Amino acid sequence: GFTSSYVNETDASVWSDLSSNMEDLDSLLIGETYQKSFRTFLLNLFQPAGRRMGWEPSRHEGHLEAIARATVLSSLGKYGDEGVLNEANHRFNDWVEHFADIPADLRTIILMTVARSGDISSYDIMWDLYKKAQLQEEKVRLLRGLTAYRQPELLIQTLERSLTDDVRVHDTINVVSAVAANHHGQDLAWEFLKSNWFEF
Repeated sequence: GFTSSYVNETDASVWSDLSSNMEDLDSLLIGETYQKSFRTFLLNLFQPAGRRMGWEPSRHEGHLEAIARATVLSSLGKYGDEGVLNEANHRFNDWVEHFADIPADLRTIILMTVARSGDISSYDIMWDLYKKAQLQEEKVRLLRGLTAYRQPELLIQTLERSLTDDVRVHDTINVVSAVAANHHGQDLAWEFLKSNWFEF
């Protein structure tokens, strides 16, 4: 069947296209009763590749293999794979508590996965990491994570903080766009934009 044809797929561009197309379909199904069934189908589609690729790069791995892994793990986190949620949270805690190193290509996935399944406690830690981050690239990753929460009050906090001196002016619009792309924040971002139009 459709899913079995991807079991041994390793091509990064194939996974990237598939991930993007499935994400578009998933967003069209928001609020539909059969979205849950569709997400089960998506988990069955991505799980074999996730198990095969794992979290650790092999010694001779190239750039494309790393991209394929990041794409597959990101999709699994998005659709609620328990193993990926647990591993992402475990690695996030290791990073925070023991300064464990996380490869750059996995940081965004971990932050987004933690945020999607997180609450105020991980939100506050993420904001603190953002404030302390020295590299702009790291700040952008953390800011992106802060837009991925599901709780409206946390998304409103992110939107409001985006207008303070803590966030660079040209990052503010990226924050609003990312909250708008999160279906839990779509209406919030629109209201925020209307209320603060002259700040932009």
